[in-house]
Order: sequence, then structure tokens, then C-alpha cells
Amino acid sequence: MFVFAVVILTIVRWVDSVARLGRLATTIDLVEKAARSALFKRRATPRLHGTAVTSTAGRPVFSPTIGYVQRVDVTALQTCAEAMECRIRVAALPGTFAFPERPLAWIVCADEESGEPECTEVAKAFMVGTESMRNAATRHARLALARAEREMNLPEDVSILRELARFAEQQHTP
Repeated sequence: MFVFAVVILTIVRWVDSVARLGRLATTIDLVEKAARSALFKRRATPRLHGTAVTSTAGRPVFSPTIGYVQRVDVTALQTCAEAMECRIRVAALPGTFAFPERPLAWIVCADEESGEPECTEVAKAFMVGTESMRNAATRHARLALARAEREMNLPEDVSILRELARFAEQQHTP
């Protein structure tokens, strides 16, 4: 009898989740949660735990392909920097459009000749693809929320984006 009750309860919960799947409010809630998460991550680490690039001195590392930087493997960059005994300055964060003439990073070494064979390893730490990654890009989250606002025909004084920005400010004020 207990197993039968658990099966019935599971089916009812599944039917409820399927019924909510196509609702606009449910979709907006999911997009809003993803946008909030992406905004908080970007605000907490705008430079991927690095420092601001103040100069373009050093050896540039270029992308072999054209596309958007989708991901930067910071661990691989750190490993390369330690192996070459150099500093690596990241010039292209995720979402940046990359092409062979635009540097992804700059390798700054005390010895000018060290690091030459490792430039390809540094370039491999940047995942470049034809599309920008939508799960972490705050720009796409804002666009999705703006489209949702237009679809819902909200009054001008009600704005999902304005409320989300206000919430983000409240959460991160020191």
C-alpha cells in the first residue's frame, strides 16, 4: 500500500511539473534565476580572480579561430604561467569576440625568450566557439528578460530588469 501511495504521489508531482512547463510565469522565473546567478557571478569575479590589465607589454597570444570566447580555463593558465615562470594577462573574457588579430592574453616574462613554445598551450586555455555561451552570459539573460517584459505587456512602472538590478544592488552593497 505504501509503495502504491508513493507511485501515485510521484506521478501527480510529475504531471504538475509538466503542466507548469509551458507557462510564461514559470519560464520567466527560470530565466530570472539564471540571470540573477550569472549577474552575481560576474559581479563577484569580474576579472576571473585576476587583476586589471594596465598595459599591453609582453608577448601576445592570439586565437587560431574566429568566434566568441566561451570559457577561460584559469587553472590551465596558472599551470602555464608557473611552468614558464611568467605572468599571463588575460585580455579576452568570456563573451568577447575573438579573431586571429586580437590578443587573447599577454605573456610577460622577465626573460624575453622563455615561453615561446608555450604560447599554444596558453591559447588552448581559451575555448572559442561560434556562439556565445548563453548559460553564463549576462547579456543574453538581460535580452531574454526584456523579451519576456514585452510579451507580458507590463505597465511602464513595472520592470523585471529594474527589479532584478535593484535586488542585485541590495545583495552586494557593503
